[in-house]
Amino acid sequence: MTLITRARTVFSPFPDAVAFARKALAAFESSEAKGRGAIQVDGRMVDAPIAAQYRWILSVARERGL
Repeated sequence: MTLITRARTVFSPFPDAVAFARKALAAFESSEAKGRGAIQVDGRMVDAPIAAQYRWILSVARERGL
């Protein structure tokens, strides 16, 4: 395993983080489409900056085939 492969593995999002990001982002986008702002998903606040982080997590996951 190369150093780059190891680094990608270590710094990849965990599967449960990817699953929650998908769930929270779907709920946020649905709420946003209805003209609402921040929401709560499983006790966690999700607003625009948090949604942006979830989009980043999902883009990294897609890039790494997760």
